[in-house]
Amino acid sequence: VGMAGAKRGETSLILSHVPYYYAPSLFVTLLPFCLYAMFFSGFLNRIFSWDYLRWIGNISYSYYLIHGLVLHGVRLVMNRLFLPTPRSAFFDVVLFAMCMLLTILSAAVLYLLVEKPLSWSNAARNVRLTTPLIREALRPLKSGECPVLKA
Repeated sequence: VGMAGAKRGETSLILSHVPYYYAPSLFVTLLPFCLYAMFFSGFLNRIFSWDYLRWIGNISYSYYLIHGLVLHGVRLVMNRLFLPTPRSAFFDVVLFAMCMLLTILSAAVLYLLVEKPLSWSNAARNVRLTTPLIREALRPLKSGECPVLKA
C-alpha cells in the first residue's frame, strides 16, 4: 500500500506526517538501550537471553522468508471453506492465532531443515567472540535441542 495507497485514501496510517525529530530521538534512546542490553548483566540482558526469545530470533529469517507463502495458503483455504461474509471478533482472534502458529511452525521447520545445516560451518563455530552474551546468542543449538519444546 505505502505512500501510493495513502495518497488514494486507502489507508488511515500516513507515516509522512511523523515529526522530523522522532528519528534522532529514537537513535539517542535506542543506542544506550542496546548497549545496556549487550554489555551489562541486568534486567534487559536476562530478558534478551531468554531461550524462547532467542529461538524466535534464530528462526526470524526463516519466518521472514516463509510467512507470506503460509498466509497466502491460509487465505486460499479460508476462501474455499467460508463465504466472504462478516464474521465475529472471536473468529478473527482464532484465525490470527492459527496463522501465528502455522507461520512459526513452518519457519521452525525451514530453519531446522535448511538454514541451520547450511549456515553453521566449522569455521563459524570456531570464531572467537569477545562478549559472553554474543557468544551465547550465536551458539548453535545441539542436535535435537529445541528451546520451544523444552519442558
